[in-house]
Amino acid sequence: MSKISKSSNQSKQLFNEKCSIISMPKIKVIPLPELIDHHEPFLGEIIRKISSVGNVEEFDSIQRIKAKQKQNRCWQFLKSTIQIIIISAIALITLCSYFVFDPMISDAIESQLNLDQNSSMINAWQHPSYPYTMKFYLFGLKNAADFLRGQRPILVEYGPFVYHVDTKRTITKWKSESIQFTEQAFFHFDPNLSLPLGTELTVLNYPLLTALFMVKSMIKENSILGFLSPVVQNVVANVIQSSGEKIIVQRQALDLLDGHRVKFLKNVQRLLKPIKALGITFNSELENMDFEHYSFGFGPQNSGHKSELNEHYRHTKNGHLFDGIYKIAGKRKLKDFRSPCNEINGSSGIFFGMHLTAPEISFFSNSVCRKILVRYSVDIQLFNSTYQPNRCYCLQPKLSKCQGWLDTSPCLGQLRVGASLPHFYNSFRRQKTVIGLQPDYSKHIGYLDVEPNIGMPINGRIAVQFNMRISSIPMIGLQSIRNTILPMFWAEQSNTIQTPMIYWLMIISLSFNYGKYFILFIGTFITLIWFYRFFEKP
Repeated sequence: MSKISKSSNQSKQLFNEKCSIISMPKIKVIPLPELIDHHEPFLGEIIRKISSVGNVEEFDSIQRIKAKQKQNRCWQFLKSTIQIIIISAIALITLCSYFVFDPMISDAIESQLNLDQNSSMINAWQHPSYPYTMKFYLFGLKNAADFLRGQRPILVEYGPFVYHVDTKRTITKWKSESIQFTEQAFFHFDPNLSLPLGTELTVLNYPLLTALFMVKSMIKENSILGFLSPVVQNVVANVIQSSGEKIIVQRQALDLLDGHRVKFLKNVQRLLKPIKALGITFNSELENMDFEHYSFGFGPQNSGHKSELNEHYRHTKNGHLFDGIYKIAGKRKLKDFRSPCNEINGSSGIFFGMHLTAPEISFFSNSVCRKILVRYSVDIQLFNSTYQPNRCYCLQPKLSKCQGWLDTSPCLGQLRVGASLPHFYNSFRRQKTVIGLQPDYSKHIGYLDVEPNIGMPINGRIAVQFNMRISSIPMIGLQSIRNTILPMFWAEQSNTIQTPMIYWLMIISLSFNYGKYFILFIGTFITLIWFYRFFEKP
């Protein structure tokens, strides 16, 4: 019995020794705060001890920190994604803007350049807010009597006589592609910049000579009048004598510029009636002229008078420019000149087309019956008939007779008037026919500054001289007078865009020249800043 008890005790002792040798592994249990704290407090305490967490508050704080860190990682990822999308959009918009900026601005400007009834341009076109300036320089004869006896004329220049001119256009008819209108110019004399209008000078009696040249031309062209030439000449001489008109006269500048009545012309209307009774016809200009109320002057005398009906294009399309010329006085061509010089078209001088790259531009001037070519300055070959493009303007039998001037009678009612550069600049042949001229490039050659992106002039000066074609008139004893082109006056038209229009043109010009580069710079700058901040180490 004692042996059995002893054996049993030895077995228990051996079992206890073996169990003490086996060590249980430590198990770290993920804490479940809510379950432990509220449902199994005893087990939760054991798990927290195993997890080395001292108390409930510390355990909850760790869990919140971990949740916050995970939330921050998600937010940083979302924020980075949004930033990448935004900066990619900025880069894409920048590149697209660089390539489409100029066409977009061009389309926006062209959409405003039209003469529609509700357009923003129509009021400015009808009533320009700024006047242009006209300067007149008159030529007097120092040796008028000797000139009539065959000597070269000696000229004396008087001026300037300065006028500021406002214009007004009255629309008479709207068409689908064009607009018909009349134009009025209002001249305002500026005494502070001018010689007195009372300045006297000796000149030829230009309106009387014009009438005599018309009679001479009719006698030459009409066989009936040619047969009756002695009678006609005698009648004309008697009319001149009875009217008290003289070939050489003293005139004030006011009379030549603002106009004066011609006594001789009051009797011309009576002379034409018996001539018409013989079946003799005249050109339309002579037929429609009101001789009784006719006033002769160099330009300002027409202040406030309505022009003949003109027609301009309304839009820039189909090869035509906005405000481009379609018709002048109802005509599309000048019948006297050969093609292509007889065409009436081109710019009116307000708009030359956008994005100019050509080295020259031109505009049509009805005063000189032709387009005026400008290469930064007025082309000095403008009235050189030996220059190939000008030959079709010559109405004389020989080109040499057209050298240095242009016959403008087709545009001025067949008056014997011609245009040239002031003081016959660039025409030594014409300069030799008169004494007293002093051609000067800086004073007598005009220029035109045009903003090339929008094609509008911002500053300019155009100068043209008007001359009378003189020849002998035996019917009144002027058989000794030289055949010459006699300068009467020259005029300079100048204009400068005023504020605030000049600021708008500057903004538009800067936008075209630097706008797309500015956008590219800003977009690139923003992109680089973002990349720097994105990859910057914390």
